[in-house]
Amino acid sequence: MIARWVTAYLGFGSNLGNRLEMIRRACDLLERREGLRALRLSALRETRPQGTEEGPALGGPYLNAVAEVSTALEPLALLQLCLEVEAALGRVRAAPNGPRKIDLDLLLYGEAVIELPAREGRPALTVPHPRLLERAFVLEPLAELAPDRIHPLTGRTIRQHWRAFQGKEPGTRSGSVPMKEIHDAREAAGWADRVRSAGLSLGLVPTMGALHPGHHSLIGRARGECDRVAVSIFVNPAQFGPGEDLSRYPRTPAQDLQGCREQGVDLVFWGEAGGEGGVYPEGFQTGVEVEKLSRPLCGEFRPGHFRGVATVVSILFGLFKPHRAYFGQKDFQQARLLQRLARDLATGVRVVIGPTVREADGLAMSSRNRYLSPEERERARAIPRALFEAEEACRLGEDRPSVLEQMVLDRLRREPGLVVQYARALEAATLEPVPGDRISSARDGVVLAVAALAGKTRLIDNVWLR
Repeated sequence: MIARWVTAYLGFGSNLGNRLEMIRRACDLLERREGLRALRLSALRETRPQGTEEGPALGGPYLNAVAEVSTALEPLALLQLCLEVEAALGRVRAAPNGPRKIDLDLLLYGEAVIELPAREGRPALTVPHPRLLERAFVLEPLAELAPDRIHPLTGRTIRQHWRAFQGKEPGTRSGSVPMKEIHDAREAAGWADRVRSAGLSLGLVPTMGALHPGHHSLIGRARGECDRVAVSIFVNPAQFGPGEDLSRYPRTPAQDLQGCREQGVDLVFWGEAGGEGGVYPEGFQTGVEVEKLSRPLCGEFRPGHFRGVATVVSILFGLFKPHRAYFGQKDFQQARLLQRLARDLATGVRVVIGPTVREADGLAMSSRNRYLSPEERERARAIPRALFEAEEACRLGEDRPSVLEQMVLDRLRREPGLVVQYARALEAATLEPVPGDRISSARDGVVLAVAALAGKTRLIDNVWLR
C-alpha cells in the first residue's frame, strides 16, 4: 500500500533551558523519524508567556516558531511523536502554564477536522488546534509559511486570519484607505498632520528598506496599537562611515512595497537625501548627538554612526510627529539611544522596542544577512548559540556579567573566520558597567551584546538578562 503524504503544521515553543538549542534538537529528532520529511521552519520569534483559563503563565519569554512538515503518519501518530520528542528533551508536565523546555503542538493536518477525547493510553486530539486563531505567536509564523492555506473550519486563508487579528482586514478598523506612497518630505508631514487633526493615533516604523520579517513584526505591532501606520524607507548616508557598505546596501523597493501593502501600512515614505523635498534639504548643517549612550559598543567601532542615526530620526520625528515609533531589540543600543533622544528633546514620541526576530537557524534577522556566503553563515550561527548558552548560564545562577562575557568570547574565538569586535554585558538602562559585577544589582537588567565580522559582513546581536 502506498502511504499518503499530508502537509501538517507544528507549533514550537521553549522558555526554559537553552531555548534555541531546544528548538534545534526538537527539529533534529523529528527529521530522523520515518514517515516525516521536508521540515521547513519559520522565523523564530520571542513572545511573552500567555495564561489560559487554567491560570496565569509562568516563566520567562518564549522562543516560538512553526514548522511545515510532510508526513505519512496518521494524526494521532504525529501527535504521539510530538509527545515523545517533548519527553526526550526533558519536558516535565507539572503546573498548567508552567515553564517548559519544549512545547510541541499539532496545529493543522491537511484539511482534516478532528475531535477525539482522551482515553486510556491515548491523548486527546483536536485539529485544527483550538487556540490557533487566538495566538499571534502561531498565526504570524504560520502566515509566513502558508499564507494561502485554508483554515478547514472557517474557509478563510491564514493570511486573512492574521490580518483580521491585527485589525487590517477591510471593515476591521475605522476608515481604512488604500496605501499611499510619498517621496516628498513636505507632503509626508502634511499627511501626518491630517492624521493627527482627525484625532487618530500614528505609529512610525523607520527603516532603510530591504524589509524582512523583523520589520514586518514591528509593523504588525504598530498596526495593533495605532490607528494609522507609516513606514519610512531611506538609506541614510549620514550613518555610514568611510569604507562602509552605503553603495552596496541592499535595496529591494518592489519587494518592500509589496510587504508593506500586505502588512496593512497606510503610508510609505520613500526618503531622498537632497532636493527641496528631501530629508536633508540644500544647506543642511545640523547634527544631533546623544553623548553617553553613543560611546560604548558600536560607538567604539563606528565613529559618527549614532550621530547620523540620531539626526535622521529627529528629522523623521519632526516630520511625522508620531505618537509611537518602533525599533527592534537587535539594534539595542540604537533603540535605547532613541528612547533617550525622545525624552531629552520632549518630542512626545513613545519609542517602542520590539523583540528580535530570528532566522530558523537562530541568526538575528538583518538586511545584511544576504551578504553572507554559505560558509560565512555557518560561522555566524555561533553568535546566537553563544548568547543563548550565556542566557542559560544566567538562568542557572551565574550572576557575574564578567563571567558571561568571557563565556561568549571563548565560544566565538573558537570559530575560525569569525572576528569578534566586542562581547560586553552592560546595564540595559544606561549601557554602563554593571554595579558590583552582579546582574541582580542592575535596575533594568543587563544586555549582553556582541558584534563580530563574518568575512566582510558586520553582525550584531544581544540577549537581555534579568
